[in-house]
Amino acid sequence: MGKVSKGKLLLCVSIFLVSMLCAGLGLLCTEIYAMPLAEPLAATHTWSGSGTQTDPYLISNSDQLKELADLVNSKSTNPTYANKYYKQTADIDLNGGSLEPIGDYYNTPFKGNYNGGGYSISNFDVTTYSSTCMGFIGYASNATIENVSIISASISKNKDGSCIGGIVGSAYNSLVLRNCSVVNSDLSSSFVEEQVDNDYSENGAYAGGETSAEAYVGGLVGYCYGSIEIEDCSVQSSSISIIVKSAFEALAESTESDYAESEAEAGAYAYAYTGGFVGWVKSGSSIKIYGSMVGNCEIYGESYAYAYAEAFPERSYSNAYAYSKTYVGGIIGYAYNGYRTNLVVEIDECCVLNCDINGDADSFAYAYSSTDEGSDVYVGDLVGYVGYDLGYSDVTIQLFDIMITAGVDGRNDLAGYCERYDNLERVVVDVKDDNIYYTASDYYYENWALVNNKPLLKKFFWIAEFGDEFSYEELEILGYQEI
Repeated sequence: MGKVSKGKLLLCVSIFLVSMLCAGLGLLCTEIYAMPLAEPLAATHTWSGSGTQTDPYLISNSDQLKELADLVNSKSTNPTYANKYYKQTADIDLNGGSLEPIGDYYNTPFKGNYNGGGYSISNFDVTTYSSTCMGFIGYASNATIENVSIISASISKNKDGSCIGGIVGSAYNSLVLRNCSVVNSDLSSSFVEEQVDNDYSENGAYAGGETSAEAYVGGLVGYCYGSIEIEDCSVQSSSISIIVKSAFEALAESTESDYAESEAEAGAYAYAYTGGFVGWVKSGSSIKIYGSMVGNCEIYGESYAYAYAEAFPERSYSNAYAYSKTYVGGIIGYAYNGYRTNLVVEIDECCVLNCDINGDADSFAYAYSSTDEGSDVYVGDLVGYVGYDLGYSDVTIQLFDIMITAGVDGRNDLAGYCERYDNLERVVVDVKDDNIYYTASDYYYENWALVNNKPLLKKFFWIAEFGDEFSYEELEILGYQEI
């Protein structure tokens, strides 16, 4: 065997060492990538409990509510506090202070269960935070809120896309509200979205654009994209309102040449969605509301769109269009289904008592060449609008044991617009304050009575004629049940 030169030997050794080094680095890299991802950032809190159903986190004061909001609203700590159970253990009076919404946006929502324990949260405002989702819970996803009482709250956001609710501002996926109440509160959104575009050019100018303004306000929930269930809840002696205005002005002028053409276009859209319980909801499954009441509330929506376009010289082109729509309902402002999915809106054993339910819409468009404008108002004592999305799908509203009392301007419309009703013979409406009930069918079905200004639900008892009067004792004999 021949001798190996020192140079070749050194080369072989070098190759061997490099190979071993690369193998080591590869193993190290493999180990690094195989390591599990770090857990969400640890967070500290001052409340007791472990966050389970049998041992919930216990919240007893406003500082702990703020602490909960800070932890849920942070991207780093939100996963740690998701899918947990919380229980309030005392009345919390903020004495006119501010409350930060719990759950900020889709990437930091409140997920889990909050049980108010039958205690109240009172005398606070939710107005100054940057989020457009405003309520006790700002943004919720797959959440259950129960036994929460909101008293004397002022919750508002004056910004395009605002979602305002007494309990939840905005919710996705699924939401359950059980035995919650909002009393003596002001829930509102009022703002103007306006833009101006002017162009002064020597030989032809262009100015144009469009603006939109919309808001969603509900006594319990402002905006919900998903299934929603409301049971044994109430909104009383509260104001629920929207006033939105959208405006765009465009002016294009050729400053030097009388022969150069200019062009101006302006568009404006305005939408208001107001509901005694829910402002806007889209669901591919179901909307269920049971045993709940809206009483002595003002429920109002208003939308206005204005578009103005003008171009010079005279042979120039200008176009303007303005559209506004308002949806107001004693229970739901606007509801529709998902693509190719059937939706059933079920409202059972609910009442709307002595509420002022109204809406308005207006639009104006001005241009030399062409204009288009339109305004629609859908106001219903129960639902403003129930419709369907594109595709082969069906939407039905089912009403069982409903009572509506005077204070709805004698309109007598259960819905401003609805694809189809079911079970109308079981709907009763009192519009004259004298216990005269009517339905859309030929039958008169008396399920409710007002005794000492309290609604009483009667077990199913047919009567041949309307207008019968009963004493409280007779009502008990006939099977009325107090709710």
